[in-house]
Amino acid sequence: MPKMPQQRTLQDVLEPGFSAGYEQFKELVDWSQGQAHLTAAQKAWAFCFERASVGMIEAMNSAETKFEMPPHEIVIELWSAVGSALATINGQAFKEEGMAQVRRCMLQHIKFGYDRTVQGMTEGFPS
Repeated sequence: MPKMPQQRTLQDVLEPGFSAGYEQFKELVDWSQGQAHLTAAQKAWAFCFERASVGMIEAMNSAETKFEMPPHEIVIELWSAVGSALATINGQAFKEEGMAQVRRCMLQHIKFGYDRTVQGMTEGFPS
């Protein structure tokens, strides 16, 4: 019988030198978790944002070095991998008959998050 993988923290699996960037995300999330005026959904969003961002940055940095590809090519592979990861997670979490609805909802939320962030980065975030 195969041995189960050992539980590790995200920081345990990050490559050396990346931990400093992780700490910046962690600081933001730790701050958000202590804000009483934020809803549970807002706190969950910040928590997931931290984990997804750190994982994606780590993957991009490592793949660029490991495969000697330019960043614009790596980001395309990242988008494809993210889509596959989402499909895998959704496939495990939802029944087949609801998959079309899950896909529509997922795409709507991805687009909303993307557009809101790009607008905030170009026009400033509302206070």
